[in-house]
Amino acid sequence: MQLSFLLSLSTQHQTDNNENPKTYRLNWRFFIAHNPAMRGYFFAYFLETNMALRSSLQPQPHQYIGDFAGRPLDNGMVYFGEPNKDPEFYPINIYSDSDLSIPLAQPVRTKGGFMYNTGKMTEVYASQYAYSVKIVDNYGAMVFYEPRMERISIKDSIEINTKLDVTGSVTRTQGDKNSESISLLDFIPPSEMAAIKNRTSTYDCSAALEAAVATGKRVNIPTAGTYKFVAGYSGTTDFDVVATTTGVTFDFNDSVANYPLQNSGSVTLLAKTFAAPSKGAQSVTFDNVSGISVGDWLCFYCPTDYSYSKWRANYRAGEWVKVLAISGNKVIFEKPFTDSLVGLVLELYKLNSVVCKINNITLVRKGKKQGIVKFSLSSDANDTNVTIDAETESSIMYDRCTKPVSNYAKGVNAGQGADMVGGAGDDYGISFANCQSARVYNADIYSRRHAIALGGGNDVCSVPVTDFRCYNSTLNADPDALAGSADMHGNVRDSSYEDCTLYAGSNIGGGDRCYIKRSHIYSDTIGQCGFARELKSGDFGWIDCDYYANGNAQADGRGVIDIGGNSLNAIKAEATEGNITVNANGRVWGNLGGGVSNTFVKISNRGSVAKINSNTDGLVFNNTTKFLVVATISHVSGAAISDKIVVDNISGNYPSELVRAPVNAGNTYLDQPMRLQKMEGKLSLVTAAAKNIYSTPTVLPFNYPRRPFVQLTARPSDNSSLAIAGQVNYSVIPYQANNKTVAARLNSINDFTAGVDVEIAYTVGIREC
Repeated sequence: MQLSFLLSLSTQHQTDNNENPKTYRLNWRFFIAHNPAMRGYFFAYFLETNMALRSSLQPQPHQYIGDFAGRPLDNGMVYFGEPNKDPEFYPINIYSDSDLSIPLAQPVRTKGGFMYNTGKMTEVYASQYAYSVKIVDNYGAMVFYEPRMERISIKDSIEINTKLDVTGSVTRTQGDKNSESISLLDFIPPSEMAAIKNRTSTYDCSAALEAAVATGKRVNIPTAGTYKFVAGYSGTTDFDVVATTTGVTFDFNDSVANYPLQNSGSVTLLAKTFAAPSKGAQSVTFDNVSGISVGDWLCFYCPTDYSYSKWRANYRAGEWVKVLAISGNKVIFEKPFTDSLVGLVLELYKLNSVVCKINNITLVRKGKKQGIVKFSLSSDANDTNVTIDAETESSIMYDRCTKPVSNYAKGVNAGQGADMVGGAGDDYGISFANCQSARVYNADIYSRRHAIALGGGNDVCSVPVTDFRCYNSTLNADPDALAGSADMHGNVRDSSYEDCTLYAGSNIGGGDRCYIKRSHIYSDTIGQCGFARELKSGDFGWIDCDYYANGNAQADGRGVIDIGGNSLNAIKAEATEGNITVNANGRVWGNLGGGVSNTFVKISNRGSVAKINSNTDGLVFNNTTKFLVVATISHVSGAAISDKIVVDNISGNYPSELVRAPVNAGNTYLDQPMRLQKMEGKLSLVTAAAKNIYSTPTVLPFNYPRRPFVQLTARPSDNSSLAIAGQVNYSVIPYQANNKTVAARLNSINDFTAGVDVEIAYTVGIREC
């Protein structure tokens, strides 16, 4: 692995009249380098160290060595050796004291980023003036190597020209590099630091944060402690705050602001004439392109209430798009439009983004408050390694942001619960309101209701959440809240939770292509692992998931996958505008709370005239308590029409019924096109001296909702000839075939020979779509 570092090394030396060096001062600084073996970035800063004539070779960490998650590097190895050679194979003698009397073995091991020897942090001394240094991590991957350390005057250390050993890098001064960030401690009185470190401070750090951010630089926090914010921070410029050590806490308990830490960009209304884009279009031609540049984010926004979905007034149509190129008055975008905007009143806005970043900080706010962090109108917003300790309605909110990212968020939001004025609060962990292309990676969050919520507000550019993805996360919620830890509201489209562990169920809603994929979903209270609400139109579902249903969903009128079974807000006349298809497959576990009348999928149409399709294709039942039916599709009101009702490729401890389609007021989905699991088997009979021979009926392992198609093939049990019991001209037809049993009748114009064993193979199924 080739790693490159910027290095400045300076030595201040005092001399006698003979210019003999007496004292040396080393200043080492290692700057950022990517380290794939550490799955992140390596930061190391080294303090100045006094050296006697026998030079101290002490790379003592000023901060920490770790990845972007902030974990110190343990069990690293530091080698010191001859200059211009690999110190691992050409070591020099090193010592733990300045008298060079206590030899120190190589390599020197690290603990928490510090060099340790026999359980204590150690300094390293040697007699050499020049030397080489190499540091490797506990996997043996090289973190740093410098073949020769040479000393220069300390006064040059800031203005020294430095350059990364990376193609394309340029030379800059060390002073320029140091000016890229600033410390929050530069704005806090030193007298307050002891209490901050002891976590007893009452000092309001709000003004200090505001002053630090106003410099326009990244704000570093190098000292662990609790920093209290009462007035809070509300800004409209770049906000980039990073704790460069672990143990940094922001305490907002005494703040009365709705969101005591918020930062926002803005939007500019552009007066343009253009034709509304259709679905799949990737360019728009304007009357002029003044004010539009490559890289801009534009928002095509329809201010008309209900223009995206009839479920709520603030579900308005529109989309964020990023400018890829401009040719004349034609603007080409990075991606095509998700939905058609033809026929809508449209406004065009340009995003004036600001940086919104917070890293490696614990956020604390108790006492039933509104929220903690709100980042709005940003194309460069993220939280990394943030810990939540809250009782709020929403802990972190991304509002109308494009490409916001949350990395390794964790913690608990106990929520406001019933203590909120006016009733129970939303109680969300991280919210994404009207955002485009948001990403969540490796979260571990509990919130009383939704650990992650997708929805929106009522402001300008409140367009549907589009292209949201959550990967490899563990989300949890209060099972008694009956809300679902992974959430989608009705103004969501093309979004998914993938490879996640979801406790207390999951929610799907909105427009086309909303899924839960390859996830483990648990529901212990009511046994409802999946819930759909506010469906507009399109394809939805739970794909290749594991369902752990340990509650009795049927007791509450629900299915394990429930679409309107216990809710009026899934499918209804005025809001479900187009055909919908609900998919569900994977593996079923759990004891179902002992509920033997459970249905796995339950769909209830409560007024829609759209086609309601159910697709359960590929399901393994591993549950200990047996379901009664795989899928129930009910007509409460509206039109009972469908393109397909599929229950196929079912195995394991499967239910005895494939589909139920109850009749209501003469309407039912029973006669709609179906594809139901094909079953194959064998009937046996012994011929008699008669023209018609009947087999004994066989009970099928599945009950079909109506009489299935039956195909029969007869042959002698010994397979000795084409004739059966002496007859070549014969037929075999279903006899007494219904939705539960199958039997066969063997016919011939002449009597069969008596006493011949005959096998009749059957194939049963409904294959209409």
